[in-house]
This record gives sequence, C-alpha cells and structure tokens, in this order.
Amino acid sequence: MALRAYMAKALMLLSNPYRPDPRVQREALALVGVGHSVTILSWDREGLRSSHKDGPVKVVRLGPRAGYTSPLDMVLKLPLFWKRAIWAAARERFDIVHAHDFDTLPLGAAVSWLRGVPLVYDAHERYSDMVAGSLPNIAIRFIEWLEEVLLRKASAFITVNDVFVENYRKKGARNPVAVMNCQDPVDAKPSKIREELGIGSRFTVIYIGVLEPERSLAEAIEAFKSLPKDEFFLVLGGFGSLSGDLKRRAVGLENVKVLDRVPSEMVIPHTMAADAVLVCFDPRNRNNRDGAPNKLFEAMAAGKPSIVAKGTYAARVAEEEKCGVAIEYGNADALANVVKNLRDGKHGDVGAYARRAFSEKYNWGKMRKRLLDAYKLVLSR
Repeated sequence: MALRAYMAKALMLLSNPYRPDPRVQREALALVGVGHSVTILSWDREGLRSSHKDGPVKVVRLGPRAGYTSPLDMVLKLPLFWKRAIWAAARERFDIVHAHDFDTLPLGAAVSWLRGVPLVYDAHERYSDMVAGSLPNIAIRFIEWLEEVLLRKASAFITVNDVFVENYRKKGARNPVAVMNCQDPVDAKPSKIREELGIGSRFTVIYIGVLEPERSLAEAIEAFKSLPKDEFFLVLGGFGSLSGDLKRRAVGLENVKVLDRVPSEMVIPHTMAADAVLVCFDPRNRNNRDGAPNKLFEAMAAGKPSIVAKGTYAARVAEEEKCGVAIEYGNADALANVVKNLRDGKHGDVGAYARRAFSEKYNWGKMRKRLLDAYKLVLSR
C-alpha cells in the first residue's frame, strides 16, 4: 500500500482545453514532483485538437467544440464530452480520479464507480453561483442538489479557501481541505517590462486576468481618466467578453494600456512591474464575496499592495495581513483616491506586509503540502 501511495497514477478531469489552467497545472506538477504520474482529460471546447505533454504531464484533449457565450450550447454538449472522456478513461491506467469543478463531478463519480478507484473533488468555486445568471432557477437548484449528492462519494474534497471548506463540510464533504491558488517565488526583471509597456516612472496599477464584468475594470479606466497622465498608469490584460469594450474606452488615453492574453508564466513578472494590483470584485456575487481571487495571491508573491472591495474575503485577508486597502466596489472616485494615497505612502509600506504574508503563509509550498497530504490520506486507505 505504501508503494501505491507513492507511485500512484492520477486521472484529472477538466472542462476547459488546458491552455494550461494555472491551478490544475500547479496541482499536477506537485503530484508528479513526488513520484505520481498525471494524465489530464480536458474538454477541447476551442477545437485545438492537439493532445500533448505539458512537461511530465500527459494532456488528452477531447471534443466536441462548444462556445463560451451560450450556456445552452455548453449544457447540450457537456454530456458528449463526458461520453468521450469515459471512453478515453477506459484506455488509461489510474489509481485515483480527480474531478475539477462541478461540471466534471458527475463524470468523475461515474469513472470512479466503473473503475473502482477513489474520487477527489476539487471545487474551484461554487458552481451554482457562477452560472446563476445564465440558467433558470430550477436548473440551479438541480445543480446544488446533484453536487451535494455526488460530493459525498468523494474520498477527499479540495477547494480554494477556508470559507468554502466550512460551507461544503456542512453539505457532507469528507476530508475537506483548502488548497489556495498561491504562487511560487518568481525571479523576474520588472524594469524591462516597465520599459516595454512605456510606463516610465509612473505609479502603475495592474490587472491581468479574465476580462469580465464585476471586476471594476471599466471603473478603473474612469478613475485613471481623472489622474494626471504623467504620474499614473493603468495596465489591464487578458481575455473575455469586455476585451473590445475596454480597448475602446482606452482609445486616446495615454496612461491606460489594454493588453491581450498574457502567458501564465508572465503574469507574476508583469505584476512585479506594477506598484499595486486591482483585486476589486463585486461582493454582490457570492463567489466574489467568499472566493479567493488569484490576483490577491499574485500581488503577495510580487510584494505589491492589493486594492480590494469591501465586504469580500479578499478584504478580510487584506485587513488581517495589512497587505491591501479596501474601497467601495464600483466607485471610480474612491479608486482614484486610494491610488493617489498609495503613491504618496499614506497607507504605509503595504508592499512589505504583502511580501511577509507570502513568505509566512500564502505561498504554493504550503498549499502543495496540503494537496499531497490529501492524496496520501486517500491512497493509504
């Protein structure tokens, strides 16, 4: 049994094409690092078609194609992905199946039952909250019911913070553990990136991630319109439904730059090139309120202060660790004021507290141990 626990084969299930998915990649590499092997069955929604190796991790992409703008298209085609994944799983050898998010949980439960191997459920967010505005209430209630039924079949439950751990513990999750999306240390040359972006000596705020509503992105552009263009600079980057709108808003603004998709390995170097990080999510959305944004941990890893929204988990962490400043969500004037105050040092050396929080608590080394301990527990049974 000890040998099996050390040299296990893990099958991960993922409902995106793995471009790569940063959380999934970190977890897979952590497992490989101690002797396990990992295969990822990913949903090739974009028609990329190239199964490949991501270093030591085997990635198998499966159709069908499905757009991101139509929830109905996704709902109709998801079972087709499940079917293809079950056939693909039949050709793989594995000792444990790891389902990432609810949209692979039914698939994971089926594969676990068919192959007689333990199931790990990894909830990156509360799925029902994420799709609440896109599906009818009856569908949301069904998702919540089915998740509660199936998560009890998992031998271990992994999620993104302690708030979600307690929430799912009450639903019957077994062996719940928080594996936060923290970072490893990065060695980078931020001065080169500042030069490439044309920042100069200006105080710079950055957000690189998903360009979707509820992230204060349009408000950030409005805030920087009111700030002196020779003193302050805003960098937004990523992909999503707001990309075109944000680029239009930035036309003619000399202190706002909207980038396209930034490679995952370049996110922290870009963050290190800034002076503060925008982590201002709408608290009216329950996932935003209780979730742990990647941007918060990226800011810590870079040693930069976070600008967060009051009433969120991020604000709680920022207050506890003194690594950020909270403002009212959606208030461009408040954002402009806090940017000026951070530049002028009125909040103290917030960046130093961010570095300390990263070093002592919020780093991937500590999260990696939690993940490996969860696997060890499951595989030792």
